[in-house]
Amino acid sequence: METEIKHGKRVQFYLTKNRLTKLIIFTIIFLVVLACAILFIIYGVVPCALKKCHQNAWCKNNPFWGECKCKYGYGGDGSRFCDECGLSFNDNNVRIVGGYEAVPHSWPSIVLLTVEYKTIITIQDSEFFISKSFMCGGNLINRRTVVTAAHCILRNFDKDFNNETYSFNVTENAYYQSLESMYKVYLGVDYFVNSDNDIKPAEVYNVEQVIMHEKYDEKLVKNDIAILKLSSNVELNENVQISCLPNPDFKNYPTQNMQAFIVGWGITDNETLANRLNNVEISILNETICDHYNDYEIDMETQICAGTIEGGKDTCQGDSGGPLYTLNDVNGKKKYILSGLTSFGIGCGKKLYPGIYTNTRYFLDWIEKNSKF
Repeated sequence: METEIKHGKRVQFYLTKNRLTKLIIFTIIFLVVLACAILFIIYGVVPCALKKCHQNAWCKNNPFWGECKCKYGYGGDGSRFCDECGLSFNDNNVRIVGGYEAVPHSWPSIVLLTVEYKTIITIQDSEFFISKSFMCGGNLINRRTVVTAAHCILRNFDKDFNNETYSFNVTENAYYQSLESMYKVYLGVDYFVNSDNDIKPAEVYNVEQVIMHEKYDEKLVKNDIAILKLSSNVELNENVQISCLPNPDFKNYPTQNMQAFIVGWGITDNETLANRLNNVEISILNETICDHYNDYEIDMETQICAGTIEGGKDTCQGDSGGPLYTLNDVNGKKKYILSGLTSFGIGCGKKLYPGIYTNTRYFLDWIEKNSKF
């Protein structure tokens, strides 16, 4: 009922049932539209207000998209997982050329990567069976991501025939339905010989995606970094943990004369692959020490010169992509940080020729972009 005053008299009239229904519907629609508009504005400007992240993560407001990111000292997808990095349940002996056997599982984020490729090629009407296999190192940085060297990714190979060299690209074939199936990732490895059956104890993971740095230069060995996305989430335990990356607030890291540790199963001083994981202590050196690498145009912003001037302590074949660790503070705790990846060198442990390592600090943004899952 509505009331209206006309000529000093009160006049009453009633809304019809139809008009009342329309008014209610209009009011409901208006409130729904208003609520949607408010939610649209909130979601567009501060989407994190509607986003639930892991307790060890923070939320970054992007336009219409709230991004969960693990805090420094943790690794994961920001929503389900933000695992503490740099944990070790076995003391490091830290005392592979010139190295010592590591305490079993004392470097629980290290990865043994095997690469195997088979195919049949044809040259001048002749068929050849090709088999390529090698191993590299790597490091687990979250439950789904391994970081290694780009030169560990097999893209092509050569075949000599009748005094000529023929080059071939690695392609899918009857042996490999996907290029990712060439790679196997082993975690929790201590003892390694030369076959899958001899790697024990270990957890084996398939690779779902291979991401090589888009500016990798094979000739100069620049931007020598790649990421392997695993096909399933890793279960962390006493033998398998994730590695810490350098703090993004560090502007120049690692610094000259800082002690570092290199780890791997590569060729040792008796010129054979190590059956057990080896580690050795080296130093971060002044860039002038690596001036001998004239042909490679060493860039100390993206690369690290490390080893010993007198030689004898170095990484070698089979260690590629493996870790160079430095000890630093992570949220008030001293932990080993993945500061470098084994890249290349001239010889192994050669005097005046230290090793060259990819500087992970420089590639933090690239790593973050490509390690999401």
